[in-house]
Amino acid sequence: MRNLRKLKLRSGEISGISGLDSLPKLEILDLSHNRIKEIKNLSNLKQLFQINLSNNQIVDMGGLQELSNLRRLYLDGNQIKVVKGLEKLVKLEELNILNNPIEKIENYESLKHLWTITINTDKFPNLEFSKFTSHFRPGRDGDYFPKVS
Repeated sequence: MRNLRKLKLRSGEISGISGLDSLPKLEILDLSHNRIKEIKNLSNLKQLFQINLSNNQIVDMGGLQELSNLRRLYLDGNQIKVVKGLEKLVKLEELNILNNPIEKIENYESLKHLWTITINTDKFPNLEFSKFTSHFRPGRDGDYFPKVS
């Protein structure tokens, strides 16, 4: 199991994340559609580049900051009110935080590699997407996509 690279445990009754620190070669993790409330015990997953925690019961993004190789992060359909710790995810390319009761987004300006963000834009009419990079063009409500030259 130490060499496992991809783990999908979707649509279950999982309520906590434990034991994953023994999978140091894990690259893709899908725990969507479960009952997870906290993100923790992921600091040993240095190879992880994609994590899907959509449709859980997560309220805090703590525990993700150590994932410096993370490129794709799916947190849609949770209970997150404050999006924080993004500045440490320097390789992040795709972020989905749609359908969360978000009140505040902190330190998003440093995400130089972010190409796609999915968010409820009606809640943030003054959010300055130009602070991300110059790659964005507005799409449908809730979507932002890279410009095509």
